[in-house]
This record gives sequence, C-alpha cells and structure tokens, in this order.
Amino acid sequence: EREKLPLTAELKERVSLQSGKAAHFIFHTPPLKETPPTQEETKLFLLRAKYELDRIPEIRRDILKDWQREDNFDETKEGLLAHMVAERQASIEGRLYFEAKQKGLTPSPNIPDHAEKEFKDHQAQTKPLAQDLEKEHSLSETLALHLAKDILRYKETHGEKPTRFQINSLAQFLKEREKDEHHISSRAYDFHEISFLHRREADLFLKHIGPHNQFPTSSEIGHLQTQAKASLATTASHIKEDLLRINQKEFSL
Repeated sequence: EREKLPLTAELKERVSLQSGKAAHFIFHTPPLKETPPTQEETKLFLLRAKYELDRIPEIRRDILKDWQREDNFDETKEGLLAHMVAERQASIEGRLYFEAKQKGLTPSPNIPDHAEKEFKDHQAQTKPLAQDLEKEHSLSETLALHLAKDILRYKETHGEKPTRFQINSLAQFLKEREKDEHHISSRAYDFHEISFLHRREADLFLKHIGPHNQFPTSSEIGHLQTQAKASLATTASHIKEDLLRINQKEFSL
C-alpha cells in the first residue's frame, strides 16, 4: 500500500485552507449556487486554491526580500503589509490560472506579470471609486476607501464586482462597525493589524452573504470577527517563519 503522509498540524491547516478556498469560489459562481459542481469543476476549484496557497508565501517572500534591502525596513510592520499585497496578487493570479484551465488551455507563464498589472490598475482606481461611494452611501472618507478596496478585492477574486445588495450591505456593516469604538482598539493592534482585520472581516462578510443574500445576524458577525482575529494570529506566525528563513539564508551566504 502507498505510504500515507502523517496528518500533522501543518497539513491539517493546509487541507482546511484549500477546501475552504475552493468552497468560497464555488459559492460565488452564480450557476453553481443552485446546482452542485461536477467532479471536474470541483477539481478545478481545488487546483486554483492550491495554486493561490502556494503563491502567497512565494510572493510574500519576494516582497520581504526587496523591502529588507531598504534602510527603513521594519519587520513587525512591513511583514503584514507584504502579506496583504501577496494575497491580492495571488488571488488575481489564481483567477487567471483558473480561467485558462477552465478553457482547457495551458496557463500562461506570464500570469504573474498580468496579475501585477491588474493589481496596480486597481490601486489607481481605488481613490476615484471611493469618492463615488462616499457620496452614494454617505460614508466618511476612511470608510469609503475601505469599501472601495473591498469591492476591488472581490473583483480580483471573482472577476466581477459584488452585487448591489452585497455592496449596500457591506456599506451598512462598515457604518455600524465604526460606531463600535472598542471593536478593534488602536491600543491592542497597530495600523497594519487593524487594516488586516478590517479587510478580513469585509471579505468574510461578503463570503457569508454571497450565497443567500441575507444580512448576517449579530452573532454571525461576532463569529466573523473572531475568525478574522484568528486569521491574523496565524498569518503573523507564518510571516515570522518567512522572515526567519530569509534571515538564516542571508546569514549563510
């Protein structure tokens, strides 16, 4: 019999992340909301999830290596920012990879370049979109920027913007969250950690309402916020491991 890999904590986490990502993609694919995906479709979604999970640490390490060469590099702050950039680019790459596989094509080796261009284009679109959202939803400048980034991240992942219901619901959620001064305290988290939590909560919020078009209950929102904080702790641990590997490699050269 084939020797089975030991079910380590790391492998358990990887399997959970890959299956969770695949399910997320399936739930947000309109034709699959009512009809279960075929075995071949499920395989493609799992391949996309694997691709992204492989690429996130690769992109993150490349960014960290570049930033470490700068005199003002701060590991405790820049590491999380590098991760957030890596997640967005990997998400675009994953979508492009999936679209090629879906058409029966061999994914282009230039996918990272195309993804980087799309990400930069979206960065340029963020402020104008935020200005429109600020007027449309009566948001503060800060909340409008959050909402604009949330919408563009969704588009990067799924190839289209959220529905009107999703955008309106997220705008409402952001307003309510802003009133809760104790939800994410600046005394407990630094700037990048707060940005990460805001972003993860929004992504989980859109993921939650995507399949059933229902605004989450207060208990469901509390669960999403708990998930976001758990994700921050896990991500911070992975970044420390990356930095340790990079520093050890540099020291050995």
